[in-house]
Amino acid sequence: MEYKRLKIVYSSDSYFPIIDGVAVVIKNYTEQLKNTNDIALVIPRIPHQNITPDGYQIIKLRAWNWLWFTGDYPYVLPWNHRFAKKLDAFKPDIIHIHTPFNAGKLLMRYAKKHHIPVVLTMHTKFDSDLLRTTKSKIITKIFLWKLKQVIKNVDRIYFPNEHTLLYNRSIFKIPNLTGKIIPNCTEMVPLQNEQSAIDEVNARFHIHPNTLVFTCCFRIVWNKNLKFYVALFKEFIKYNVDFVFIVIGDGAQADWFRDNLAFLGKHVIFTGKITDRIFLQKIFLRANLSIFPSEYDCASLTVVENACNKTPILAIKDTGTAGEIIDNVNGFLCENDPIAFAKRIKTIIDQPQLLQKVSEAAFKTIYKTWSDVCKMLIVDYNDVIEHYAPN
Repeated sequence: MEYKRLKIVYSSDSYFPIIDGVAVVIKNYTEQLKNTNDIALVIPRIPHQNITPDGYQIIKLRAWNWLWFTGDYPYVLPWNHRFAKKLDAFKPDIIHIHTPFNAGKLLMRYAKKHHIPVVLTMHTKFDSDLLRTTKSKIITKIFLWKLKQVIKNVDRIYFPNEHTLLYNRSIFKIPNLTGKIIPNCTEMVPLQNEQSAIDEVNARFHIHPNTLVFTCCFRIVWNKNLKFYVALFKEFIKYNVDFVFIVIGDGAQADWFRDNLAFLGKHVIFTGKITDRIFLQKIFLRANLSIFPSEYDCASLTVVENACNKTPILAIKDTGTAGEIIDNVNGFLCENDPIAFAKRIKTIIDQPQLLQKVSEAAFKTIYKTWSDVCKMLIVDYNDVIEHYAPN
């Protein structure tokens, strides 16, 4: 079915240069849809944010470093006014907010005034984020109450998986909370010359072709279960296995993580932030297993990115990361215990035929592209617009 060209606004309280899931999702929605729709990004003004719009607009919001809101996650000022004139000229058909904080609230007020439908994607577990940041249960409850008002007043909510829907239903105490599942995906496509890519990674990091490679890719912050990694590798190194653990990313706790994994010596490599997506893909391809014991993530992009490159994930049971994983079929699951994780890794690498079978299944069942999902998104945007009834 052919749809008219829509004017779509995406907003978030953070954006590049920070590389997190929300920024990557918005970027890929924009890249996929900008040729057949008009796109405007409403994002905070962040230092060192050198973005040149290519086929879309950027509208900046004034933001300060204040209290817990610093650096790549600034405090968007609630009295921003100039952006409204730019949105007036853009004349949006639909607004898609990706964080229900100040940027989202500004867009909500604008949408209500101009009778424009608003959809919201719930990307994260806000309760744990807020408690970790504010270190106050009272302040966290106040923020959650404010977020609940946003959630209750949007026209439709998207969740990356069923786990995230159920989690938010519980946290916000909205028993009838419903929404649509719009999964996270990747722009990656399988590499053509796999052996050449593997050889390049081996040469760059001086890895022997027969050495096992484990990897993880994330912002290096406490909510990624950093202490769990330290404990599991203190156990795993006892098995005297020839392996390298490649840690991809940067973040506030990068120095702590590097210092506390120093006991691994030559068995660990920290790459820092990698912006070359092709080379990142080559690392995933070289890896035998991606280790991701996060309880925090709702639907980590690293799962589908690894699946594109036939690298299965080892995750904790009953978490958002485990959403699409069937143990021993297209990935591996384990109890929330670092010693059990270490034993599970050893069991996995001792069964190379099973590992190969699971690797192939991950590609066939988990790998999805943004192109496929954005087709779903446009259908749903048009449905929301058609059934929109302003309050």
